[in-house]
Amino acid sequence: MFQRLFRKVGPQDQRVHYRRVPGKGAAMGVKLICSTGVVVSGKLVDLSAGGTAIEFEEDMSKELALGAERELQFSSLTTRPVRATSTVRVTPSERAPRRYGFEFVDGSALFQQLEGTFYKYFNRRQYRRASPALGEKVSAELSW
Repeated sequence: MFQRLFRKVGPQDQRVHYRRVPGKGAAMGVKLICSTGVVVSGKLVDLSAGGTAIEFEEDMSKELALGAERELQFSSLTTRPVRATSTVRVTPSERAPRRYGFEFVDGSALFQQLEGTFYKYFNRRQYRRASPALGEKVSAELSW
């Protein structure tokens, strides 16, 4: 009987990067740039350093097939837009009929565009917080 209470259960979400759901105060928007050049707005469901989930109001099944590579544009009221090339990894299901999952193709190109306010949404820190290697030079600025 007690075995059931003390049994360890692994987490349900086994992603490499945890997903963050932008709150109402984030004021973030996302747009998909179609293969024809048409721009379609979507609702940002969640976001991480590895990818994002987006819901669209219109049917995008002809444009977004599994494995299709498209460009996404993230925007905010306070920062310049950020563009990311991504691949469709998840297509709609019965539970989420208009939700698509995207994986970012080039993370380093994406992170070079990020400004301070976007770091937290893409699951990144603004400043490096790791011990440098022995041969690595570190610059520091001290103030009193």
